[in-house]
Amino acid sequence: MFKIESSLIFSGRRLLYLPECQSTNDYAAHLLANKPLNEGSVIITNNQTKGRGQRGNNWISTEGKNLTLSVIFKPQFLNVQKNFMLNIFVSLALFDFFFNLRLTDLKIKWPNDLMTSGKKLAGILIENFLRLDKINDSIVGLGINVNQQHFQLPGATSLKLATGKTYDLNKLLNLLLIQLDAYYLKLKNEEYDLLKSNYVEKLFWLHEEHTFGSQLGEFQGTIIGIDDYGRLKVEADNQVKVFDLKEIRFLS
Repeated sequence: MFKIESSLIFSGRRLLYLPECQSTNDYAAHLLANKPLNEGSVIITNNQTKGRGQRGNNWISTEGKNLTLSVIFKPQFLNVQKNFMLNIFVSLALFDFFFNLRLTDLKIKWPNDLMTSGKKLAGILIENFLRLDKINDSIVGLGINVNQQHFQLPGATSLKLATGKTYDLNKLLNLLLIQLDAYYLKLKNEEYDLLKSNYVEKLFWLHEEHTFGSQLGEFQGTIIGIDDYGRLKVEADNQVKVFDLKEIRFLS
């Protein structure tokens, strides 16, 4: 069903197609634990039955309608303290992928959901395997809503709903891998400041006052950026507060 058509440096150097699997990330982790897997290997399925998202959430996808895949990277050049740069490069690659499809009102919801018109279009789940202070292997899991039109969650959308068009999944896969390749090269070239600034300027709710939730309850705040570790910086009560994953919720 899927075929890699583009000549790429990193992404898509090997394609493993599974008609059905529980989770492409889990399958990739199993392969890495049992045998060497080349950088750029892509594991893709037509039917992911137990997909996982951030914060332990499930990623539910209708069979044959969407892109559900994992890509193996080996960013051994990247210190573990810079692991959030992986979120940044993948988020920006997805952003440009959607931008080239002429989607409007695109934003990145921290840490790495892609939004259009305030609704979730795609999600990323990155799982790293360390060796000393370096990232030896990284599994980049991607769930992209493409031709699905009905969702259990009201905050979800798809390319089909956003544009009215029906898309060829294989063509989209190749366009996606081109963007991943381009941004991974930027990461390898240590363009950290440029990547970070591009990421921040595309953040959902940036410089807007909204309601958030934390362990201390609800509060009004304004997103102003991220710190060197990728944690979200929110200005509230004339103070800048820093939040890690699972420490803050976007409410309204």
